[in-house]
Amino acid sequence: MYRSNTLFVIVAACFVLILSHSSHANLLADPGFESGGAWTPWGNAAPESWAARTGSTGLAFYGWTTGGGAFQDVFASGASNYTFSIYGYRDIDFTVGGVVLKLEFFNAATGKVSELWGSVPTSQSTNSWTLYSVTGTSPTGTVRVRAVLAFSGLVSGGAFKWDDGTLTSSTSTTGNPTHYVSLSGSDTFPYTNWTTAARSAQSAVSVAEAGDTVPVADGTYTLL
Repeated sequence: MYRSNTLFVIVAACFVLILSHSSHANLLADPGFESGGAWTPWGNAAPESWAARTGSTGLAFYGWTTGGGAFQDVFASGASNYTFSIYGYRDIDFTVGGVVLKLEFFNAATGKVSELWGSVPTSQSTNSWTLYSVTGTSPTGTVRVRAVLAFSGLVSGGAFKWDDGTLTSSTSTTGNPTHYVSLSGSDTFPYTNWTTAARSAQSAVSVAEAGDTVPVADGTYTLL
């Protein structure tokens, strides 16, 4: 337990560490579909050795079927900008147009609240690896982010292959360089005055960016 003056110093130190980690780390477990278990496949999609770009395994969409996909969930906290990027490879005889990558955002109360689509163009070159990306900001209250790969529609043959995915996050710009902390605040994102102040230092730090100020009202706070 710390009094407010001591807490402010600790918040400033933690702030630098949080930005350094969250801006660069890949949030996906098993980004290359190597170990199994991290991704949840459905329909006509599965890891295959012949679908690998690097390593020994990649994800394959079977072109002689009618649809399927795979997804992976990661924990989310606060409002962040997320980017899901992954390499895709279309066999020359894989002719379906309905190949997508998506970001889906979930809250604790109602489930999925938003999604963003990144379609693979039908004119994509075949027999070569191409990097695809989709970027978006998680809505307030998001507790879970889902990276999704999917396809649908009748395909004549071949396969679409995926490998080497990344999911990264960076602090969302809120337009206000000051985020307040007070035990009597309403804890309303993005905590831009004393009335709507966050009740924990961690909440305010999660939306702050480099150079922002986090004033802390007098009180005793618990660092988690």
